[in-house]
Amino acid sequence: KKKLEELVDLPTKSTDELEQLSDRLRCLDEDKVRKEAELEALKQEIQPQIKKINEQREVISGELMEIKKVVNQWQSKVNISQSEMDLLTQEKTKKEQQLEEARQN
Repeated sequence: KKKLEELVDLPTKSTDELEQLSDRLRCLDEDKVRKEAELEALKQEIQPQIKKINEQREVISGELMEIKKVVNQWQSKVNISQSEMDLLTQEKTKKEQQLEEARQN
C-alpha cells in the first residue's frame, strides 16, 4: 500500500526525491540479484549432499529389505519348529496317557 501511495505521489515529488527513489530501487534490485546468486550457490553446494543422502537411503532401504527377508525366513523356521514341538507334545501326552492306562489295567 505504501508503494502504491508513493507511485500516486510521483508527480508531486522533487527531482531529488525521484533520484533517491530511483537509487533505492536500484539498490533493491542489486540486493535481489545478489541474494538470488547466493541462493543458487547454496543450492549448488547442497545438491551433492542431497544426492549422496538419497543414494545412502537407497542402500539402507535395500539392506533393510534383505534383513526383513532373513527375519521372515527365521520366523517361518521358528513357526515350523513350534508346530513340530506342538505335535511332539501331543504325541508325548498321548503316549503318557496310554502308559497310564496300561498301568491301570
